[in-house]
Amino acid sequence: MSREPTVLPDGDEATTGGRRRRTRENGRRGAVWDDVAWAAPAEPDARRAADDGDRPLGRRAHPVARGVFVGVWVVLILAIPVLTFVGVRAVGDSNAGRELGVEDDPTAEGYEAAVEPTPTLLVVQTDDLGTLTGATVLSLRNSGGGFLTFFPAGTVLELPFTETGEAPMNDIYQGAGETGLEQRIETLLNAATQENVEITNNAQWGSLVAPLGPLTIDNPVALTATDAAGAPVTFAQGEIPVPPEQIGLFVNTRGPDENDLVRLERQEAFWTAWLAAVAASDDPNAVPGETDRGLGRFVRALAAGEALVNTLPVDPIGIPGVGATDTNLYRPDQAAVDELVAQTIPLPVGVGRLRSRVLDGTATEGLAVEASRILVPAGAEIAFIGNAERFGRAETVVQYYDPEEEQQAQALLDALGVGRLVLRENVTDTVDVTVILGADFDPETAPGASAAVDSGESLDPAATTVPVDPFGVTTTLPFGVAPAITPPTEAPAG
Repeated sequence: MSREPTVLPDGDEATTGGRRRRTRENGRRGAVWDDVAWAAPAEPDARRAADDGDRPLGRRAHPVARGVFVGVWVVLILAIPVLTFVGVRAVGDSNAGRELGVEDDPTAEGYEAAVEPTPTLLVVQTDDLGTLTGATVLSLRNSGGGFLTFFPAGTVLELPFTETGEAPMNDIYQGAGETGLEQRIETLLNAATQENVEITNNAQWGSLVAPLGPLTIDNPVALTATDAAGAPVTFAQGEIPVPPEQIGLFVNTRGPDENDLVRLERQEAFWTAWLAAVAASDDPNAVPGETDRGLGRFVRALAAGEALVNTLPVDPIGIPGVGATDTNLYRPDQAAVDELVAQTIPLPVGVGRLRSRVLDGTATEGLAVEASRILVPAGAEIAFIGNAERFGRAETVVQYYDPEEEQQAQALLDALGVGRLVLRENVTDTVDVTVILGADFDPETAPGASAAVDSGESLDPAATTVPVDPFGVTTTLPFGVAPAITPPTEAPAG
């Protein structure tokens, strides 16, 4: 992702990009009529005299110029049938605009709907010295609530094109900023974060919670910190009131005998208390900022339902002379991370995933949804769910359009466990692959079923998506724009 991070609390929690309009000045060209001196009509004899040869002769075109002009016209005339043939071939090979009818019955053949991806927000936080103290990925559920996944600041992430090939998050942040850290986190999760917020000092935390006043926090471990004036501030273990001006110290400070995981427990305790206070408040401004984006949107949505807290699955990295429990370096457990992502971000986007259309060719209720859950861990980004143009298909087919994506498409087919791979080159489509499910597909016995996690998120097209309308205004959220077509869904024979 390449968006500028937002620094709080400046009132704008997310920047929105708009299409720049080109303006054109429409001035009149030509003479000003009031300034034209009109000549009197010539007498008949005078005109006749001019026709007898007194008027100057106009320049005649050069023979070569005339030949070039005629030649260009001949070429253009001959090109018409050629261009017509090429145009017909292009339209014939394109999936764009092939079917303009809109089917709005989710049980009917040919129905398709654009799927809204899981909303995600990355929160990056630093202390007053600019040192990274943690990162949190927030994700929302359609039914309300969502998930918070906390990253220890010492998490070691892959860092290509370097001598070691990896680095702790704080080192990445110091060298590449929030944008570089965001890219590395997205690579680990194999999922893009749609929005991002950067909280760069203790005072900004105070501004965020100020509308609520002191928070009652269940502090897991006692802590003594030092405020900006150099005075000690003690946070006792157990339920304690923490005023807004001390929240930054509470979440950013790591005690001298603590590791990152202990500080992470305090951060989780703060978020639990914050969300509870927001849920209990009737103040519409309990969370600063806008309600449709950024922290304003995500905190309100998490507080409105059940918010589940997770710590990124990591293993401590041993350091010579330092016990495993005292280290502040952690390596992610990739298998456990993948399972966590499948649960917390059931509909991810980007980061090398194949944008996919999943269609039921058997008229089996819920089949496309079950297949989608299997395909996501295998690398699919579910863009559309629906039905094939005709039911009664016996064989599952995975169509892909770029030969370079064969290996990724094969991974999707392997996850399904049945069917065949079909390459359709020279076809324009809005997705990378189209999966058409046949009677041979069984979601319970598919090899990828073991990696599928039921997050409880509804993927029912009738409930969470909109019909693809070629002439209507798109209504999907960011990262999911309904295309202006319903592409053909039938695989070629053979």
